[in-house]
Amino acid sequence: MHEYTKRSQFDKPAYISNPFGHPATDGFWHLQLKIETEKGVSLSRAWLNGNVRYACFDDNLWVLLQSKE
Repeated sequence: MHEYTKRSQFDKPAYISNPFGHPATDGFWHLQLKIETEKGVSLSRAWLNGNVRYACFDDNLWVLLQSKE
């Protein structure tokens, strides 16, 4: 993030984890959790690091993204 935010108006660049969990509420981005957790937890960087295996796109979106058109 430091590389991409060198000319930022902010003193410190944003952490890449900040938007990582939020698209999961849109239905096209899914967090694969290590264990089931309660809904409504805080998506802090520590929580994401401790509870998420990986994230992935929805299957239909992934197929669409593979199309050259």
